[in-house]
Amino acid sequence: MHCEFREEHDPVIDRDVRVFAHDGREFRFPSLLCGRFEPVGVMAKGGFGILLHALDRRVFDRHVLVKAALVSAHELARPRNTALPTALEEARQRVDHERKMLLHGSLRGIGGIPTLIDWFDDVNPTVRGPHVDPDGRQFTNDDPALWRTARYLVIGHIDGVQLDAHCRSDRFRRAPLANAKVLGMYLASTLRAFHQQRDYGGNRIHFVYQDLKPANVLVTRVAAHYRLIDFGSFAVVGPAGASRTDSHTEGYAAPERARMSPTEACHPRADVYSLGVLLSQALAWGSGADDAPLDAPADALPVPNEWRSFLAWCRNPEPESRPQSMEKVFGALDHLPA
Repeated sequence: MHCEFREEHDPVIDRDVRVFAHDGREFRFPSLLCGRFEPVGVMAKGGFGILLHALDRRVFDRHVLVKAALVSAHELARPRNTALPTALEEARQRVDHERKMLLHGSLRGIGGIPTLIDWFDDVNPTVRGPHVDPDGRQFTNDDPALWRTARYLVIGHIDGVQLDAHCRSDRFRRAPLANAKVLGMYLASTLRAFHQQRDYGGNRIHFVYQDLKPANVLVTRVAAHYRLIDFGSFAVVGPAGASRTDSHTEGYAAPERARMSPTEACHPRADVYSLGVLLSQALAWGSGADDAPLDAPADALPVPNEWRSFLAWCRNPEPESRPQSMEKVFGALDHLPA
């Protein structure tokens, strides 16, 4: 993987740092993380995290992915921002939650998800800066408490592209229905396993993904296998209610979030709604559209009526009127034309 970066030395951190330009921002990471992992490129970036392509210098230079938490550019562009420590702690907790969810996925025997290799703490030069304030003045965050300790995850390498780019490719567009069907069945099968209630510590719990969207799905370059990559958005639902219910993206989130309590809205059928929106977008891109508005009705898609009915069912604004489980979604997809 080729990626442009520049290397510089930070005398305060006393480390060599690599600077990557991506999505209109600069991101700084140690040239060697944890004395072992060498970042060489940016694979993907979401609202809360960034995925780095790295080489494991201790194990035959094998390719791995390193996940780091992000805070918003707005938070970092405010000198002496008293809210920054809280934002950084929340980011750390999110990465640690993602670690636990990957372990839960392994414990449940869920295939087709990233393999957690390791996790560690190291410095975060992205937080230190330099940054530019709203008046154009450059500054750095010099308090070591802000940048000295950040949590990183190491997961198995996925040589892939984000879903939106794949759906616009000739490879997807040659058979959009068949490819969308495989995509839907993969996501339904994966989320179905997380949705199932299991006993942990005497409590029956399950998980709701909450933030299903194209940016959270990678597609492998060679075999075109789909991979869910962001596990930090899962809500934990147990006897006392739901925790971590604040992760969603407007347009993909089920509409009941606006009128129900977080626990009531945090239900597998909310993930069903998001899957319906994602598949509608995939089919729009796969049919040749460069743009795929989130609110475009299923009837506007150039697909068979069976697909339109299925997508409208998944995207029904009334939660009781859409499929109540990914089991039903999987079964319905299995009977759709490809």
